[in-house]
Amino acid sequence: MSVQCGAGNSAPRGVGARGWQVSLVAARSARRVGDGAGVHFRRHAGVEIDLHRLRVTVEGRAIRLGGLQLKLLLHLLAHPERVFSREQLLDAVWPAGHESHPQNVDVVVCRLRKAMGEAGRLIESVRYFGYRLGPSSTGGESTRREDD
Repeated sequence: MSVQCGAGNSAPRGVGARGWQVSLVAARSARRVGDGAGVHFRRHAGVEIDLHRLRVTVEGRAIRLGGLQLKLLLHLLAHPERVFSREQLLDAVWPAGHESHPQNVDVVVCRLRKAMGEAGRLIESVRYFGYRLGPSSTGGESTRREDD
C-alpha cells in the first residue's frame, strides 16, 4: 500500500523520514527544472541538456557533471541572462537544510566552467553579486525543443 503525498508522489509504507526527505527534494527540483508537458531539452548557445536522461552536451560533445554542477547549469539555463546572487543560487540548487557557504557556489561554478571548456565562458561573473548565464555569441535566444 502507498501513501499519497501529491500528484504522482508516493512511497511504500515504512519509508523513514530520510526517504521522504530525498523524495521531496527530488520533487522540488523537478518542479524548478520542469518546463511543462512535452519539453525534453533545454538549450542555450551550444549547451544542451536532455531533461529526461540528464545528459549534457556542449557543441555536440557529451560532458560529465557532478550533481551540484548539473543542478546549477539547469537553473542557469532555465533563466538565461538573469543575474543570481550566491545566496539565491544556494537556495535554488543546494539541498534544503544543507549548511553551506556562499563561496561554495564559486567552487561549483569553477568546476562547471572547467567541465564545459570554451562554453564555460557563458557563465559570467557579476562582480560583487553573483553569476548569470550570458547571451550566446550569436545573439540567439535560448530554445526549448518539443519531442518530434
